[in-house]
Amino acid sequence: MGLPAVSNDPIRHHPFFALLPPEVVPALAETATRAHYPADSAIFHEGDPSDSLYLVQEGSVRILKTMLATDPPYMLTRVEAGGFFGEYGVLDGSVRSASAVAAVDSTLARIPRAPFLHAIQSMSGAGVMQLLHHILNGIRASNAHYVQELVQRTRMSAVGASLNTILHDFRNPLAVVNIAAGMLRRQSSDANVHDSGTIIEEQVKRMNDMAEDILDFGRGIVRMECVPTNVRTIQERFQRLNQNYLARSRITLEVIPLDAWILADTQKILRVLQNLANNAAEMLPAGTGRIVMQATTDQAWVVLSVQDNGPGIPAAVRTRLFEPFATAGKTSGIGLGLAIVKSITTAHKGTIRVDTAPGTGTTFHLRFPRSLPNGKPWTQGS
Repeated sequence: MGLPAVSNDPIRHHPFFALLPPEVVPALAETATRAHYPADSAIFHEGDPSDSLYLVQEGSVRILKTMLATDPPYMLTRVEAGGFFGEYGVLDGSVRSASAVAAVDSTLARIPRAPFLHAIQSMSGAGVMQLLHHILNGIRASNAHYVQELVQRTRMSAVGASLNTILHDFRNPLAVVNIAAGMLRRQSSDANVHDSGTIIEEQVKRMNDMAEDILDFGRGIVRMECVPTNVRTIQERFQRLNQNYLARSRITLEVIPLDAWILADTQKILRVLQNLANNAAEMLPAGTGRIVMQATTDQAWVVLSVQDNGPGIPAAVRTRLFEPFATAGKTSGIGLGLAIVKSITTAHKGTIRVDTAPGTGTTFHLRFPRSLPNGKPWTQGS
């Protein structure tokens, strides 16, 4: 999706041009055009002609490589604003060896292959060496990122295999607990017993579903059954499942409900909220800890926020918060909770953002497309 040509001045200020001799910059910058790419849109695919070099002016781009047709692609590297990509194929004339996808809404400058090669040919040996040195450093960084992702996938495979064995051993006891809770609920006229039995049944189902989510995450899939859902219903179920547990931990839970509709798999959204609440509860002090779960609307979006008054997320973890096996000082868990939160949110065509600071707590903002009760997209005035 391209934009009309604009002034090249912002393009000339891209860090890429600092790697080139000043005398080649004006002519090369004049050949560049800008384009905007929405989040998750393809910039080029593996096997496409290498006809351009790309400069990231705003946003972020994922470079992906398909290894096996049955597996999700590996992310070789991520190119942030100020970086560039696509130079390997441009330099050697080969087709694209990987795909490039906008990670977020991004603005790129595109330099055609012919003028870029002409600029290289006119440079001195020292200038070419400076550019090649930068490119080689980028290759090293890409290799390091690839090895890290390969290690993560290996760990995920090991976790999945172990969990599958554990699930096999635990399914029978969980089924017995579930049957017993159902019998108590049906046979008793005591309202408290009835409510407790219902909660036990729901929590047993949640335990099974959480384990299945981890298995699916390891396979790179999210299975959902989305239907029009009132956000208030999700919030009320979340409150019923967590109120007593948090109260026993002397943590205050406040739920601010909203009547608004989204297309959602209720169990998956509950899992997202549960993961965020569990993370918060583990870091909160007893007696003064507080979690607020609020829903609001923002035009065509419904925003679910989970806020706590905890210590905040350490700065060293924030940049990789949603990556597998990243932890933020918790004493338990394997570091998959927030990665699964993001995968479920993305599968619902939503986004996630976090606000955090030392001593002021953390708020996760989940944005989901708003719908009408009949499932059609919400529009202004509907």
